[in-house]
Amino acid sequence: MQGEARPTLTFAGTARPWGKVLVVITEDWFALSHFVPLLSELRTLAGTVVVATRPSGRFGDVHALGVETRAFDMQRGSLIGPPPFTPTMTPPRAPAPGP
Repeated sequence: MQGEARPTLTFAGTARPWGKVLVVITEDWFALSHFVPLLSELRTLAGTVVVATRPSGRFGDVHALGVETRAFDMQRGSLIGPPPFTPTMTPPRAPAPGP
């Protein structure tokens, strides 16, 4: 991108260059195994790239890519299946028989 203008974000009719980009990734090792090319490209587009991720031993390696790092412990879980019921909740009722 040498010699080219940085991309802009237009908000309320005003174009502004990308100042900071936040990338949220579940695990630090996952950032290293899947996102290195993206993070490198974002560094050329934005003034600052911040990676928020759960540190699990590779946090320093992510920081060594030239991005800022922030510890962010996300709870991971399945979105598949019925929601858990608590004692204060009642299970859903079967639909009423049709006419």
